[in-house]
Amino acid sequence: MKLQMTQPEFSKLLGKDQSIISRYEKGSVEPTSEVIMHCMHIINGETVSFNEIASPAPSVEDLINLITNKLRGEKMADVRKAIATLLEKL
Repeated sequence: MKLQMTQPEFSKLLGKDQSIISRYEKGSVEPTSEVIMHCMHIINGETVSFNEIASPAPSVEDLINLITNKLRGEKMADVRKAIATLLEKL
C-alpha cells in the first residue's frame, strides 16, 4: 500500500520533523510504539492527534490486536510486511 505522500506531508500529519521521518525510513532511529500507532492511524485514514495516541502508551497486546484487526486482507499485505521489517530492526 502506497500512501502517495511526501515525507514533509507525512511528517506534518505525524507531528514530527521531516528529518526524523527520513531517519525512521533509513533505520537509523527507532520509532516509539506511540509513533507506530500514530502511523497506523494515518495509514488507515483516521484523524487522531498524537496526544490521543501517546497517552497512555499502547501495550504490546494493543498493537498486536490493532495490526490483526486493521491490517487484514491482501490489500494490506505490504503494510504488514513493512511493520514486520520495522519490528525486526528493533
